[in-house]
Amino acid sequence: MTVINAAHNKNTVALVGDLQMSGPGRKSFNGDKLYVDTFPGTISGITGHYFFIDEAIGNVSLPKDYTPKQVSEQIYCSLRDLKNQKISCKLNSAFGLTIEDLVRGHKKEDKVDETIIKSLQQALTEESGQFKEYLNNEVITVGFNGRTPEIYTATPLTHDKVALNFMTVGSGSDLSSQSLNEFYETIKAPNSLSTSKMIEQSVLAKLKSEKNMGVGGTSDIAYIKRGCEPVMIGKAESVLFEEIIKGKYNKLIGTRVANRGLDDIINGATFEEVEPTIFDENPKSRKLELYLRGYRS
Repeated sequence: MTVINAAHNKNTVALVGDLQMSGPGRKSFNGDKLYVDTFPGTISGITGHYFFIDEAIGNVSLPKDYTPKQVSEQIYCSLRDLKNQKISCKLNSAFGLTIEDLVRGHKKEDKVDETIIKSLQQALTEESGQFKEYLNNEVITVGFNGRTPEIYTATPLTHDKVALNFMTVGSGSDLSSQSLNEFYETIKAPNSLSTSKMIEQSVLAKLKSEKNMGVGGTSDIAYIKRGCEPVMIGKAESVLFEEIIKGKYNKLIGTRVANRGLDDIINGATFEEVEPTIFDENPKSRKLELYLRGYRS
């Protein structure tokens, strides 16, 4: 699975996701879970079964000048329709049934064992049941409706607008949500939070969620400032962004130096420009290096 963290202030929306993908007995760190260019003006992040969601997103058709709400609504409709199609094919192949038969509680022309009907009806409501690959999927979308930043979530069963300034979804969302809740409880005006601080907290929450087995890999970081094109932070810069956060919260990088480095990365500075200011000028650079390599005292 995964974790996707969304956040916004008054002029920026952002998504942070991990890179881990899991399969039968295997995992990799090359998951592409952020859709930055698919629906211009918005960014979407996915959690669940990648190929199912990717097919659903590929089926989405949108009018011109769409809003984040319209993007999310159409993703929801596509997820729902594809879910119904896939489950109907599976039911028909195994039992000669359709979803409509299960909703009706019986087959129109033929009798079917009532125990089978009830079992399949139950499976349609269980995200961990035999239809989990079609049910346990979620897409979170951020963007601007005019000047207003918005966050929406869509699953094959629901579509919702997020009222808070942040949201987290995926298997790592329990720890990520705890981290973000604790931080935002200390913030009186979340819309006035700086963009770099907002993204820092989203990445920190992702790092904390790595205690979950399904979360891992370097953060993918993307954001949109109002009236601008989406920005995707480069891979080297994302690794450095995480390293600065780890050093900062373990007191191996001074707060002022760390904050300047994080600001610079968000504002477009490269790895080559920022890295020397973190390591070369740091009196604790050796301890920091050992810590990042996994050595713990």
